[in-house]
Amino acid sequence: MAFRFQKRINLGGGAGINLSKSGAGFSYRTKFGSFGSRGYSIRTGIPGLTYRGGLGKNNPIAQIIGLFALVWILLQLAWAFVWFSLWPFRLSWYLLMCLIDAIVWIRNKINTKPTAME
Repeated sequence: MAFRFQKRINLGGGAGINLSKSGAGFSYRTKFGSFGSRGYSIRTGIPGLTYRGGLGKNNPIAQIIGLFALVWILLQLAWAFVWFSLWPFRLSWYLLMCLIDAIVWIRNKINTKPTAME
């Protein structure tokens, strides 16, 4: 019986690096399946039943799927980088809007005149 080594390093957002005895590979997991450097798998919704396909060099459909998966992964990583690198600006904008709302609320409370009850 042979020994097998396999380790996944999560990069966040479904992306990861898979380490094994034969080398390293990049993969991206979604709720529909996963795309990697050696192929793709599609989940069927039935536990334990998946469809696996390879990205063969002579198969143009597999190459298109692989290229689409690669572009999708790069777009997701770029979006995550932009989203998380701009968090100080988003936080300051949110705090500024809260401050403006508080000032308007206080101003409305001060400027309202009590009505006479009859």
